[in-house]
Amino acid sequence: MALTAISLAWIAGILVGSDLALFPIILSAWLALLLALLFNKRKGAILISVISLLAIAAGLFCFQAVQHGSKSNQVSYFNESGTVTVHGVISLDPDVQDKTTRIKLSVDSIERSGEWQTASGMVMVYAARYPELSYGDILEVSGKLQTPLNFSDFDYAGFLARQSVYSIMDYPIIKVDSTGHGSWFLMRVYNLRHRLADIMSNALPEPQASLAQGIILGLRGNIPPEVNADFNRSGTTHILAVSGMNLTILAGLLSIALARGIGKRFYLYVWLTLAMLWFYTLLSGITPSVLRAAIMSSLFLAAELVGRQKNAGPALCLAAAIMIGFNPRVLFDVSFQLSALSMAGIVYLHPLLTDGIPNLVEKIKHKAPLLAPPIGFVRDSFSMTLAATLAVWPVSAIYFGTFSLTAPLATLLAVPVLPFIMSLGSLMSLAGLVWFPAAIGAGWVLWIFLSYLLLIVGLFSKIPFSIISTGDISKAFTIAYYGAVVLATWALMRRRRANFMAEMVTPTIEPSV
Repeated sequence: MALTAISLAWIAGILVGSDLALFPIILSAWLALLLALLFNKRKGAILISVISLLAIAAGLFCFQAVQHGSKSNQVSYFNESGTVTVHGVISLDPDVQDKTTRIKLSVDSIERSGEWQTASGMVMVYAARYPELSYGDILEVSGKLQTPLNFSDFDYAGFLARQSVYSIMDYPIIKVDSTGHGSWFLMRVYNLRHRLADIMSNALPEPQASLAQGIILGLRGNIPPEVNADFNRSGTTHILAVSGMNLTILAGLLSIALARGIGKRFYLYVWLTLAMLWFYTLLSGITPSVLRAAIMSSLFLAAELVGRQKNAGPALCLAAAIMIGFNPRVLFDVSFQLSALSMAGIVYLHPLLTDGIPNLVEKIKHKAPLLAPPIGFVRDSFSMTLAATLAVWPVSAIYFGTFSLTAPLATLLAVPVLPFIMSLGSLMSLAGLVWFPAAIGAGWVLWIFLSYLLLIVGLFSKIPFSIISTGDISKAFTIAYYGAVVLATWALMRRRRANFMAEMVTPTIEPSV
């Protein structure tokens, strides 16, 4: 309790630093925590409360210090100042789209009016798809730096700001100075990533091949527009993204599937899930958002490994607080928020939902033993996906401006096949590195799961009037929603604990002979 309270207080302080209007709300929550601790006669309640208040203040000052740091040498200082030339290195694997390439350039200097000077910061460069550029290339880019503008239904400036990008440059003149200046490890990872993408495109037909590349490798540039449109209309676009939410759900589903498939002896299912989780993180390009989600998912699995699943919540809170401590702006990254919320939903809501769903496995175990494992997996997958969905939907609606009435059901039907797509796709592409005919054989099996996913998404995309605009969801509504979820979860957990204790103390009455 103390670790959770202090970690959440630090995060709350960062929130107050970003928006001082939240201070009365955060203060009220702190007072409620103090009263709860005193009401329960918790030892050290005053000490925990004082430390939490200090953590709120520390978070506030930390964010303000970062926000108001020196900007004199920031590249964004030169936005809207005419044509300039920036010099820097490509810091991530370029995001190749249908006709354009998005390049995240880490700037080290800038030239204006014939004079070079030191600069720092990130620029999002939109360039033509060809010629191809690679991670680690050092470029001289000449064009006009611009401040990102928002769209009517999308906070584009905020989206880039959460990646520490405050400048964009559209279709500039690009000169490659030299190549191969990135991390040796990341260059090998990105090279492997593109080799695996080539194997997928040769072993699978379209659109299954591009869909596999998007889900497994995070390379979405080749997905046909009509497939993207189906995912948008069905509200399942998040399935295509290598996001924190996907990774947390994937970790949970993999652990369930492996536990039911190979059993829980020696916790082998946990070790295999961890191995597959980090292999997936590697294949997806080790982006910061996916890396953070992998760390949080690993903590959840580690709690299972040491038999202390009840401590997964405090560990996740501490991990989130540490990540935010290194970079306070991480708190406002949509991927971080969705991964943290979905993991919290899995930790706290999933067990309650599983208990609430009738135990069909036990009812049919004696009548049809062979059906018990798949039905149990479906039940657990349903409750886990529902738990994550309940935890993230308000935040998702705020960021994307729409909410699909069919998205929850479409997601529940689509997400359970993701572990099979991930595992089979990875095995297929790795087999292709050794012997390509093996990749073709595995591709036929993978094709079945990919086609099922396309079928589900296509069917739900055709349902009329399923997309509704959420408009500007108020902070009050969001706070009220999560407050209600927390209270309901707390009440159900107390009831669950009370029922368990009652069963433990109820004496067993032996039948008389």
